[in-house]
Amino acid sequence: IDLCDKEGAPVSRVLKAGIVKYDQSKEEIREGLDDAFLFEVPLLEEFMGPLTALVQVVPLLGLLGSLVGFMRIFQVVASRTTAGLAVTVADVAPGIWQVLLPAAAGFCVVVPLLLAHHYFHGRIQFLTREIEASASDLLNTLLERRGTL
Repeated sequence: IDLCDKEGAPVSRVLKAGIVKYDQSKEEIREGLDDAFLFEVPLLEEFMGPLTALVQVVPLLGLLGSLVGFMRIFQVVASRTTAGLAVTVADVAPGIWQVLLPAAAGFCVVVPLLLAHHYFHGRIQFLTREIEASASDLLNTLLERRGTL
């Protein structure tokens, strides 16, 4: 128990919940492990919500900036043609720049966020499986030591 307290990791907290119920029934030990597991997993996933939101919102902000650039281009084209003037590359270049810049910035931001999201999601899945396996092993070990497997 002291080692579990010292470690302070999610797996050690789940295992401690089973160890402290050593002298109880198999169902009570399992319930303790399950309750601790159900408490720990949301803590592992806690920061994923904001990260997921950023991964979803950043491309939309880039798209919004691009739409504003397109609106600028169409406004220039409309005003030039209404005045009977030719539209030149110099007239639409600022709008094209305004279309491309937010799209590029959006990619520069979202790609690292997406990589981080995938990394952390994978780590959470790995840790969840490790906790489940360790809890199962602990339950079997406790029951073997008591001779009630």
